[in-house]
Amino acid sequence: MTDTWTGSTYDARSDAQHAWGTDVLARLDIPPNSTVLDAGCGSGRVTEELLRRFPSVSVVAVDVSESMLSQARTRLEPQEDRVVLRRVDLESRLPFEDSAFDVVLSTGALHWVRDHAAFFADTARVLRPGGHLVAQCGGHGSLARVRAILADLGVDTSGHNHYATAEQTTERLATAGFTGARAWLMDAPVPFDSAGALEDFLLHAALGPYLTDRTEGERRDLVRTVSARLERPVLDFVRLNMTATASGIA
Repeated sequence: MTDTWTGSTYDARSDAQHAWGTDVLARLDIPPNSTVLDAGCGSGRVTEELLRRFPSVSVVAVDVSESMLSQARTRLEPQEDRVVLRRVDLESRLPFEDSAFDVVLSTGALHWVRDHAAFFADTARVLRPGGHLVAQCGGHGSLARVRAILADLGVDTSGHNHYATAEQTTERLATAGFTGARAWLMDAPVPFDSAGALEDFLLHAALGPYLTDRTEGERRDLVRTVSARLERPVLDFVRLNMTATASGIA
C-alpha cells in the first residue's frame, strides 16, 4: 500500500497551509536572537519563511512524522546552522526544559492535538516568562461538509483531531496560566479549478490521516466520491487563531 500522506506529497500540495502560515508570521514581532519552537513544522515550508523573515532567530522545529522531517531537512539544509529538527509528538509532554523558548509558533498542526488543555499547560512551561504563543489550526466547523460525507460513507473521523471554538481556546489558555489570551475563528474556503485538483488535495494534503487503514485504491475511490458529492469544488476550512503571553513577565 502506498502512503499518500508523506512529506514530499504534502510539500507539493500544501499551498493553502503555507499561505495561512505566512499570515500568522505577519503577526509575529520576534526580538533579535530569540529561540523559537515551531510546533508541528510539517515539511518545513513555514519554518523556512520564519528563518528568512527573522535572520537572527534560532529555531527548534518538531513534528511527529519522520517523513515530514525528512522533507524539512532537505528544504532547510541551507539554514542548518540555525535550525534543529526533532521528532516530537505534541500529544506527549514536550521534551524541553522549563523556560527554554521565547516564542512558540504553530501553524496547521494543533487540531491534531486532541487535548488542548494539556498542550497549553506544557507550552506555558517551556516558554520564558513574557514569551508568546502564536498559533493557528483548524477550528470549529472546519471541513464540516466533507466530514459529514465521510461519515455517510462509513469513515469515522471522530477521535482523530479536535476542532475547538474560540471560547474554549481562550478559557483553556487562561487556565494554563497565559495572560492576554485572544482567540478567534475565520472562514478560509479553498476553491479548486477542477474536480481532479480537489481530489488530489483531499488525498495528499487533507484526508490522509483519516484513511490510513484503507488501500490506495480505496482512498482514491473515497476522495472521488467526496468530490462528486460536494456542490462546488470548494473546501470549507475554518481557521482558529490564538495569541497569548506566558505569565511571570516583570
